[in-house]
Amino acid sequence: SKILTPDGWKEMGDICDGDYAIGSDGKPTRVIYTTTPVYDDVYELETMDGRKARCDGEHIWYVRKIINNRYKKHILITTEQMVSGGIHYERIDKRTGFVFAERKYAIDTVKPIEFEEKSLPVEPYTLGLILGDGSIDPKWGSVLLTFGVDDGKFYRTEIEKFYYVYKTRLDKRNTNVGNFDISAFDHSDKRINVLHKKLTELGLKGKTSHTKFIPDIYLEGSVEQRRRLLMGLMDSDGTPRKTSSSFTTVSEVLADGFVNLVRSLGGKALKRKRFSNKEYMSYSISIMFTDFIPFMLPRKRDKMKLGTHTWSPIVSVKHVGKQFGKCIKVENTDGLYITEDYLMTHNTTWFSFFLPIYETLVGQYGIYFNDTLFPEVDYQVLKGKTGKEAKKRLMNINNFLNKKLILDLFGDLRPSFKDVKDKKGKDQSDLLILKNSYVFEAAGIDQPIRGFNTLQMRPKKVTYDDPENSENTKTQNRREQNQKDVMEEAFGAVAEGGCIIYIGNKIHQDDTIGKLLNPKNKQ
Repeated sequence: SKILTPDGWKEMGDICDGDYAIGSDGKPTRVIYTTTPVYDDVYELETMDGRKARCDGEHIWYVRKIINNRYKKHILITTEQMVSGGIHYERIDKRTGFVFAERKYAIDTVKPIEFEEKSLPVEPYTLGLILGDGSIDPKWGSVLLTFGVDDGKFYRTEIEKFYYVYKTRLDKRNTNVGNFDISAFDHSDKRINVLHKKLTELGLKGKTSHTKFIPDIYLEGSVEQRRRLLMGLMDSDGTPRKTSSSFTTVSEVLADGFVNLVRSLGGKALKRKRFSNKEYMSYSISIMFTDFIPFMLPRKRDKMKLGTHTWSPIVSVKHVGKQFGKCIKVENTDGLYITEDYLMTHNTTWFSFFLPIYETLVGQYGIYFNDTLFPEVDYQVLKGKTGKEAKKRLMNINNFLNKKLILDLFGDLRPSFKDVKDKKGKDQSDLLILKNSYVFEAAGIDQPIRGFNTLQMRPKKVTYDDPENSENTKTQNRREQNQKDVMEEAFGAVAEGGCIIYIGNKIHQDDTIGKLLNPKNKQ
């Protein structure tokens, strides 16, 4: 997957500790941790507006939960939970008996991305008009803009703030259509149209309506620069509606750039294609904003109102194979960052990763709160849905403890793995043992805690991280097994004065978290 950074898009594999990504607020946020690449199952998530991203089953998404087509609340959910629990409700129209699917989850759009202001060769609004209704002559060095006569005066007023505009010429066959040339002169040689020269340097010389595109530098300009570019495009080739609008072009590369532009400004964009004739496709992009009207031209702007929302339902999550991937943790408070197609996503949970590491690194010197010394958590168990999932978290902790910064600050803790097997040689759990005698154990919810038998120690803490899903809570028998793991296995194994942390979403009314939250079970 690609990650959005202050310098544009980067491959996830190229992101390192200390780099910066873009957070959900559109501002840079520091990457404080990257995990070791792991070969695992990969899924592709797609939203109704055509955005896609690839991730593993444990990847965490920040979504809106929808019931009866109404937004209820934001929740964190893993890809695997969406796959096992489904992303649709099956509904029946009581009047007709028609069965239809209603979406369960939706993803918000981002806040406008706050790239730094760029030194752009051509003023953005003017470029937008030229990309929409302009032509850049490859032979004579002219830049011509065509328009409806009623709009010409407004365009002239805006463009003359930056360039020289020639006299308007009316079309002889249709006097409602006019055009004028736009120039910027080189003071040393007035025969050179500097505007044409700048457009040539951007690669737009001679480009037709089928081949025009938005230069990359304009997609990474400041919010104001990108908004002016969008308004130029919409004033020329946009159509206003009540709370949404659309843009039409026959250039697919321009259409893709336009979608990118809208999404970077926090808008919703859906691209559709159709045949304009037997040879070329036409592309129509529907867009919506809740905080910005994408027109400057008064006759279009006056027809518009702000949209009500820009979130988009998740329409599919499908398995696409296996490949190497990794996760990152960012510094901002909500833990969200921007991945492919401007999708907001979340990663690496705090409790199941950073809290154990903090207790390991700082706990060996003593953790105080209000002058009270907390007991050392020298042995803790991490439990997941499966032993494999829990072991991945253990590997991430191992990787973190071997980072240079940690080695410089806390010394070499020399973490080493030890497998615990049953009589048949089958893996039961995994231990990560450190030089300071601290121990981490990884086990699935259906696996026993083995450290006491192996090390003659009882864990000070057991952390359950999303151990239940729709698959392992289907039957009453399986739900009871899960509850037994917590109520008997964990409570029986944990040391006196220790604790159990359970992190998860309520899947079923009788699942473990449902039982724990039930007032009748307080004892």
